[in-house]
Amino acid sequence: MAHVALPMPDARQCWARYSVGHGPESAGMIEEVAFRVPCPEQMEPALISSLQRALQVRGYFDGAITGRADMPTRAAVQAFQRDNGFNSPVLTLDTARRLGLVPIEVSRN
Repeated sequence: MAHVALPMPDARQCWARYSVGHGPESAGMIEEVAFRVPCPEQMEPALISSLQRALQVRGYFDGAITGRADMPTRAAVQAFQRDNGFNSPVLTLDTARRLGLVPIEVSRN
């Protein structure tokens, strides 16, 4: 039996946008930022449970490990990301990588 090695297709990339008003009353200013996020099929209960545990050991999450992206989980994600330079409750791919939840891309040369 012959084995054929096929090239691996590039992983699908998923993006999100987040809008934030600035100033005391936003003064009509809205900043919209686009950033990479884990794709919806990755956001299964096992990954969310791992996210909750990773945030818990870092002191950002003190709720029950439920595997659900509930309000306490989103608040913990936002607090962690804010402390690391990005204020959003939406889990970024960079944060997921920093927490060891998804693989880090390595360029093939």
